[in-house]
Amino acid sequence: MLESKAQRLLRAVERARSQFAAKSSRYPSSIIDSTGTRYLDQLPLELLIGIFSYCSLSDIIHLRLCCRNFNNLITLHESPIVSSLITKSRPSLSLLSHLFQPPKQANVRKPTLQYLHSLQQRQLTSATLAHHLAEAAVGPLFNSKARNTISSSTSLTAGSAERAAAIATLEAHLITQLYHVDHFLTHSRLQLSAVITRLLASNSASPTHQLLSSTYREVQAALISRWPDSALISTHHAFHFLVNTIRLKISPHPPHNTNDETVCTMLRCPAPLRRFNEFFMADTPSAPGRLRRQFMTDMQVEKEKAGWMVDFVFGGLGGTEASHGSVGSGGRAGGRRRSTMHREREQSWSPRVGEVWFEVARAELRKRGLERHEPDGRFRWQQGEVVVGCPGCIMEDFP
Repeated sequence: MLESKAQRLLRAVERARSQFAAKSSRYPSSIIDSTGTRYLDQLPLELLIGIFSYCSLSDIIHLRLCCRNFNNLITLHESPIVSSLITKSRPSLSLLSHLFQPPKQANVRKPTLQYLHSLQQRQLTSATLAHHLAEAAVGPLFNSKARNTISSSTSLTAGSAERAAAIATLEAHLITQLYHVDHFLTHSRLQLSAVITRLLASNSASPTHQLLSSTYREVQAALISRWPDSALISTHHAFHFLVNTIRLKISPHPPHNTNDETVCTMLRCPAPLRRFNEFFMADTPSAPGRLRRQFMTDMQVEKEKAGWMVDFVFGGLGGTEASHGSVGSGGRAGGRRRSTMHREREQSWSPRVGEVWFEVARAELRKRGLERHEPDGRFRWQQGEVVVGCPGCIMEDFP
């Protein structure tokens, strides 16, 4: 009995060996030369990396699963392969790699496949938000025109195509600006957290509201002081466009800044652009109720994190609530009513909307003599126009 089982097992192994040998020798002339050496092993390393650079990220992942040789080759030379992929990709990915550099490994920044995936995710998030913003700005112009006109099906189709083209034009303009918005919000938050950690390590006294506000302002000022003029102006316009669009969506009727606390919470969360995308998806009329409830729950958690972080770290801060205002004055609008269990958070420090970018950017523009400047774009259609700019833009001579 045992001998028969062993013989069957040996025959199965032999069949597997013969099938593998037949598969390996199917194309011998194209893979192996007369000396038995694989042609792939004879190619220079630079050429192999150049070949891999024409592949997409999903292709590279599939190649790693293809065979052990490919997996070892990609693993050993992952950094130059990814660098070549970024260089040969669209300029937008190169800009993102400059704004969000790879993490350090042994004090050296080496791009990895995981890093490339993170860049592509940021690229997708920015493109999605640019589409939402463009749709929110352009949509009402074309919708009002359609309501006031009785048109045939042909003209309605043409109007939909014109609307889609207008959204695509504005979307393409906003994408790269949102890269800098994402860079600023992410790095200012990380650097502020690092400062708070150093304050904790120094065992110093609990900082006041004024100290935290001035520290946050210094962090932002140091971050944008190295930016070129064009990036500073375009990002300033992008922040105005983003915040004003969100304000109009949340509070369509004046005053539009009554929910600035929510806007500020989204600006300061760990993934702000993704949170804005979630807001637009939840605000869609056809959005399911569970999606809206989930967004409201997530926002409440974000507010609690922002409120409790400073209380937990510093044990509560003295001072009074900052005065309310608009983006122009750097304030938060609207009063808040809280229950007794949440009143201790009234003393916790929380920046106003104007303190996130706007005040520091205006000071930097004034320092460089760029208070008056041209808008980034003025998009005109028969239905109306959309301007990507700020109150400091010179509109008279702009085409």
